[in-house]
Amino acid sequence: MYGWDEYEYEDEEEDWQFSSIFKKKIEQLLGMARSAIQRGDIHHGGSIASIVVHELCSLDYDSEYLLSEIEEVIQQVEALFDDVTLNNDDATWLFGQFFPEVRDYDDGPQEELLRLCFQVAQTEGDQEVLRNYLVDLASDETQTEGAVNNTIYTSLELQHCLLVKQERLDDAKAFALDHLAYEGMRLIAFESVLEAKDYASSEKLAKEKESSAYSARISLDWSVLLFTVYQESGNKAQVRSLAREFLLHDKLAYYPILKESYEPTEWETVVGGLLDDLQARDGAKHASLNRQKPYLEVLKGEGKLERLLAYIQKQPYLVRIYQDVLLPHHMEEVFALYRTVLLSKGETVANRNEYQVLASLLKELASIGGKAVAKECVLALEPRYMKRPAMRDEIRKVGLF
Repeated sequence: MYGWDEYEYEDEEEDWQFSSIFKKKIEQLLGMARSAIQRGDIHHGGSIASIVVHELCSLDYDSEYLLSEIEEVIQQVEALFDDVTLNNDDATWLFGQFFPEVRDYDDGPQEELLRLCFQVAQTEGDQEVLRNYLVDLASDETQTEGAVNNTIYTSLELQHCLLVKQERLDDAKAFALDHLAYEGMRLIAFESVLEAKDYASSEKLAKEKESSAYSARISLDWSVLLFTVYQESGNKAQVRSLAREFLLHDKLAYYPILKESYEPTEWETVVGGLLDDLQARDGAKHASLNRQKPYLEVLKGEGKLERLLAYIQKQPYLVRIYQDVLLPHHMEEVFALYRTVLLSKGETVANRNEYQVLASLLKELASIGGKAVAKECVLALEPRYMKRPAMRDEIRKVGLF
């Protein structure tokens, strides 16, 4: 059923997983269920799917990997009914097949099974049964300070979804607002008031997030959501302020947004100061952490080639990234930068892969019009490659001898 099955782990620790034979059997069963459902035989397909769900709960899934495997299979069962219109009788029958299994599951698999039950809970009676269970489930769970209990969050999320499903939209909004300590519920409330164009409330919800005790499974960047509020409400001053702050923290996507918020003549009066601030921040950061280099990208976007060239002359390896924008205005300087890089690299290369990189640099330089400079570099490197046949071989392939 499950065991070792040729799975490589990054930390080289072994873990249990479904065997390939067991996976194939599940695939076959779910394929049979899918075929039956597609031809309208809901009871036949549902019976097969419920057998799979029943058998999975009997497994000892202490293993984290098995836990993930079981969750994935239940998600596949959910997918069987994604594009199916169920009448109330079939929906109630399916609910009766899956809901009794909920108590036999824990953790993620139980949460996925609850989502499956929500999917087929169409009648008022089934929805009430599910809601009561969700309420009890949340009350039985304990919350660890500073962390979220995913079972509680799933319970709250599905209770909210039930209210929406029943078209009790005001109740759904109030429910979300009553559970703002959970980031996921805060997001639901935020989206609800934003959709209603209640910008004051949506701004308040985003700003209050810092005081929230718990986080959802994936922590959200509420400053980005706050930015959305300002965009949609037309708060130009706040859009500019946040976009500028984002750009100074390496979120380059906000550069065109910031620029477009100004008229061209107005932009010219602020871009100089922005570039100065970007340059100062760039210089204060550790090189290894400064990967996106918004300062250079804004220089490129604004056509400030003198400042761009001055920066690259201090970090010549960047010439490969910005050569296109610097050419043809600064051709000689670009060639000189390539020469610096090539001669420096030529002194340190020590294996075939590094020789190939050196050769590719020579080829690049020749392709942009610097063939004469590339040949000069080859001559300068002759004392080194004459002692290294492999190095000479890679350079020879470029055709500069």
